Amino acid sequence: MTAGLGARRSALGTASALLLVGALALGAQAPPGAEVVPSAERLAPNAAPVVLDRDTLFFLYDGSGAYSSAERAKRVSVALAKIAKNGPAAADSIGVLNEERRSEITLARQPLLFITDSDAAAAGLPRAAAAERYAQRIRDVLPIAAAHRTTGALWRDAGIAAVQTAVMLLLVLFANFVFPRIERALDRSRTRLTSSIAGVGIQGLTADRVVEFLIGLTRLTRWAFTVLVIAAYVPAVLAVFPQTASFALRLIASVLTPLKSAGTAVVDYLPNLVLVIIIALGARLVLRGVRGFFHAVRAGTVKLQNFDPEWAMPTYQIARAVLIALSFALMFPYLPGANSDAIKGVSIFVGVLLSFGSSSAISNLMAGVVLLYSRAFHVGDWVRIGAVEGAVVSRTLLVTRLRTAKNVEISVPNGVVLGGPIENYTAQAESGRLILHTTVTIGYDAPWKTVHELLIAAARATANIEREPAPFVLQTALGDFNVAYQINAFTRHAERQPATYAELHRNIQEKFNAGGVEIMSPHFFAVRDGNTVTIPESQHPPGYKAPAFRVTTDPK
Repeated sequence: MTAGLGARRSALGTASALLLVGALALGAQAPPGAEVVPSAERLAPNAAPVVLDRDTLFFLYDGSGAYSSAERAKRVSVALAKIAKNGPAAADSIGVLNEERRSEITLARQPLLFITDSDAAAAGLPRAAAAERYAQRIRDVLPIAAAHRTTGALWRDAGIAAVQTAVMLLLVLFANFVFPRIERALDRSRTRLTSSIAGVGIQGLTADRVVEFLIGLTRLTRWAFTVLVIAAYVPAVLAVFPQTASFALRLIASVLTPLKSAGTAVVDYLPNLVLVIIIALGARLVLRGVRGFFHAVRAGTVKLQNFDPEWAMPTYQIARAVLIALSFALMFPYLPGANSDAIKGVSIFVGVLLSFGSSSAISNLMAGVVLLYSRAFHVGDWVRIGAVEGAVVSRTLLVTRLRTAKNVEISVPNGVVLGGPIENYTAQAESGRLILHTTVTIGYDAPWKTVHELLIAAARATANIEREPAPFVLQTALGDFNVAYQINAFTRHAERQPATYAELHRNIQEKFNAGGVEIMSPHFFAVRDGNTVTIPESQHPPGYKAPAFRVTTDPK
């Protein structure tokens, strides 16, 4: 049953296609008896065809008259179409009248067309012979054109157009019936294709991707088939009727002429295309060799003196851009339209846009190159650039990206990076020489040695702080109410600074509270008479009591 249905569908599709082609041929063919215009006349300059229905009878040429060849040919074509409506008998009234300077083709002794010496010279005939030849062509074609304008001919043409319309509709319905079923069959085949594709072993190739590609190809084929059917139907129907045959011919010519020109251009371009392919393949091979070389440099397989392996891939990107630009410069003269005024104008316009709009990009690009080879920082380093502090997650020739302690990724243009100071914490942290420091202010009543001991103890109790070199304290200021003590400690973990500082501050509070020393930060002043110390109550020494107010009297 399925095989029979498939056979009927195939037969229907084949028959419909043949009917459409036959109808197109029937509508476009010239009527029997029409004389073919010699190719010499077609190739002559300034040729304007005289057309009746779908037949080109002869050509006219520019001469010394008041009208151009195109105007004369159009006037005669319109006149012949009107004459054909009067029936085949009009052909008997076509005559020729030869005068001294021109020959005249007449209709019932009325002027129809003047034949000039230019017309005759292009045809390669004497003027009288050319006039007689053109008149005979008109006599031959007028009865046929008149026959096409009878009621019976119109009904016949309408029948042919109806058959063509039916065939077109059948083919469109056939496409709408068959292609959706193909899509559904492909969709159902996903599971079956999975095992087959798994055996191929191509990474990234899945049954879903294959099916989606085939479904998309099926839909594209369906639309292309439908457009092709309609494109063949329209000129075929127009060619059936004499009144619209010229439109059909012009429509076909408007499609075929660009296609012919495109085909000729493609054939003529083939030698240049071979050169472009050779240049592209050569550039690809060179790029692969350069990439392999710089990959080996980065991996340490190839060592270059005074060349940091980290420079390998950025240098490859620069070399790649130069090679691609050089390849394009070599290919450009061989590209289609490379020497046209349009391409030149667009190139100038793009150049002007780039010159006005790329100044900052160029500055960032140059800054990126300088930063690359200056070794100011590497990917993974913890740095401060201006007001931004974080780990370097990537750097390109245009921007440097940092990730802060709050997991915020910030892109800094390389021009900004190069224009200000760069604080690289990781550079010294790797050797354990990075110093973390923080400042507390303590009242003058606390012994400075005790404060030093407490600060150093707090630093030693903090994780990520190195034991050697040992932490040390600097007294950085003697204020009006307190002394500024700065604890300095060494670390190897620059990226853990926020957590390390937080723990250090907690330890300072605990150590000072346990040691009975008040932190008078930032400018806290307390009158000791009658005031409790600022140390938390749970850490007061045993038996602590707040002092009483002292009252003194003036002995006078």
